[in-house]
Amino acid sequence: MHYIEHDELVNLTSYYYKETIFLKNFPNNHFFISFFGIIADYLFGTKLVLFKFINFLTLPLIFYFLYISFGKRIFIYILFSVYLFSDLLVVYSFLLRGYYISSLLFCIIFYLFIENYRNEKKKILNLRVIYLICALQIINNISSLYLVVPILLAILLNEKKFNLKEKIYNFLLFFFIPFAVLNSMQIILTGFYLNDYHESQTSINLLLINNFFKIYLSGFNTIYFGNYTSNSLYANLSAFILQIKEGSAIFLIFLFSFALMIFNFLKKKNNIFDYIILYFLIFFILINKFPPERIYIGIIYFFVFYLFLNFKKIIIKSKLLIYLILGISLLQIILDQNIYREIKTLKYEQQKLQSELDCKLDNKKLLEIEKHLYYYLFLEKCNKKRNLKEFLIFYRKN
Repeated sequence: MHYIEHDELVNLTSYYYKETIFLKNFPNNHFFISFFGIIADYLFGTKLVLFKFINFLTLPLIFYFLYISFGKRIFIYILFSVYLFSDLLVVYSFLLRGYYISSLLFCIIFYLFIENYRNEKKKILNLRVIYLICALQIINNISSLYLVVPILLAILLNEKKFNLKEKIYNFLLFFFIPFAVLNSMQIILTGFYLNDYHESQTSINLLLINNFFKIYLSGFNTIYFGNYTSNSLYANLSAFILQIKEGSAIFLIFLFSFALMIFNFLKKKNNIFDYIILYFLIFFILINKFPPERIYIGIIYFFVFYLFLNFKKIIIKSKLLIYLILGISLLQIILDQNIYREIKTLKYEQQKLQSELDCKLDNKKLLEIEKHLYYYLFLEKCNKKRNLKEFLIFYRKN
């Protein structure tokens, strides 16, 4: 039996509706996982295992883009070992969150940059796709800015394959316009929710005309400057050091990438990827935000690809390395008995409520999280169709 985790549960009960897909009152709502979840829910009903599997599919897709980027299976073996040696990477590949989708999209961007060097004829198309993916990345998850900003800066300031007119024209058409339209929808919907206008009997158009700035500013501040995005890095250095110790596998990748980037600049062998890594480091320091460890999942594979690109010749020639990596990976699989590691699920709460489930949404004395859990079980175990209005009535009356 699969047990649900807290954030997975909130996603399922709060954002898997067409009415709330753009709502960003909390960082939980990752756009793409909600979008695919709505489609899967409509076709097959609420199936937690199916939703998790859709998210897990991004991992083999990352392996695929790694293979077509470098053309050798040894890179897949090495990446698989990196994956196994990071609790964070393993756990979140099975969780219903959108970080792995972000990582896949950044890997696609990496591949498109490589393609620009292989096929000049497709460089404009690739640039447009990169811009569009960057726009969608921010819509999906605000923490994607950590890598989106460096990518955009590197293109605009350092990419020599395009003239300034091509860069600006395509930036406006394929990044700015899609981002402005979709982000405005997120901001306005969030502002409506925060000001309780969604409960008003007044028409939406009239509310928007009379309260536009209030709605827009409250939505904007919540998405970009809310409690979850305002923790200072410099005020939490001790916690950041602890984060580095606990996630040593991931932070070693960052450290090696930064060292390699500096080496490439000193040797004057730098390319577009070196500029992206440099701008990432500068942006991370200047923005002064202390992110939760999970946000690194959305960007770490881009850094692994960067290391592979720089050590490609060495890796390909090291035949013994293949057998060593396969042996280590096999040992790791044998020793690891729990794919969820230390993730905290709602196992006991789920078992209790499932035993009491009567497939009715009547008055029940439940705690707040239990309301979410009961409704999820109501959908999945009773094979019911989700309905936002129905859930809200149940949630508020208990």
